[in-house]
Amino acid sequence: ALAYNLPVIIHTRSAYKEMLDAVATYRGRGLRGVFHAYADGVETAKKLSALGDFVFGIGGVVTFKNSGLDSVVRELPTELLLLETDSPYLTPVPHRGKRNEPAYVEFVCRKIAEIHRTTPERVDAVTTATAKEIFSL
Repeated sequence: ALAYNLPVIIHTRSAYKEMLDAVATYRGRGLRGVFHAYADGVETAKKLSALGDFVFGIGGVVTFKNSGLDSVVRELPTELLLLETDSPYLTPVPHRGKRNEPAYVEFVCRKIAEIHRTTPERVDAVTTATAKEIFSL
């Protein structure tokens, strides 16, 4: 990724300390990317932000009643968020339990707008700009 100036996509489950240690070895070298399906806390997000140019992929889990991800999203600036579907998994409410599809990212956007007390249009614009930047589009 560094050699070709490409972003990394990192998906971590139950190994955030180890992942933090691994990412820390690249601090200051221009590493950038997305933490896909981010599911840890605010403190980990802050540590990761200090290690490089990273954003946090937020999908359908943010719409789940007891996920706790809403409190994490509330503490992160919208500019650090990326909308995700994780299709065919993690389908957002109101379609939870069904097969996920990209069109359902709208519900993730709406939930983030609700959490940040802004409009879905603003969340869409900011997260789209973030995606364009992180992927050099």
